[in-house]
Amino acid sequence: MQPGKSALSGPRRAYLAPVFAEVDATISRLARKQFSIDPIVEVRYSLITSIVSSAYKRHGELSNAHLLRLLDRRHT
Repeated sequence: MQPGKSALSGPRRAYLAPVFAEVDATISRLARKQFSIDPIVEVRYSLITSIVSSAYKRHGELSNAHLLRLLDRRHT
């Protein structure tokens, strides 16, 4: 697969469009967030750690939202 290309295309990608939109929105929110600086490490490492940690926490929320969307779709 080429860099920057998704493994998903066509109907599968269209079905996941709401998930991709939420992931994009989450990344945008994290980019704007002001994180506390850890005084033990350099500023850039402190920010990187905070952003990655926050992203991991939101990963579960995104997975749950997608699972609920999938279950709801199967019942309609």
